[in-house]
Amino acid sequence: MSASFLRPNVQCISGKKPTKIVKGRKTMTKEQILEKLKFDLESRGRSEATVKEYTEKIRLFQDYYGKPKHVLLLIYFVEISLSLYY
Repeated sequence: MSASFLRPNVQCISGKKPTKIVKGRKTMTKEQILEKLKFDLESRGRSEATVKEYTEKIRLFQDYYGKPKHVLLLIYFVEISLSLYY
């Protein structure tokens, strides 16, 4: 599977312009990446369940990307605690 949805210089299908510039390169917002991923998967004929699963996993990755390890461990332990409690 190609990672074309992660290329920062690809314009989003909504026509929105990226809001960040990193070292002279345009980057896509989280929403634009998810939109592009969804479009790419649907254009390749993937099922609705696959599209939903992939976009959910990428969204979760986006939420945790770039956070310090101690914060991620704290979030992980809180989620485990809540899953055991409820």
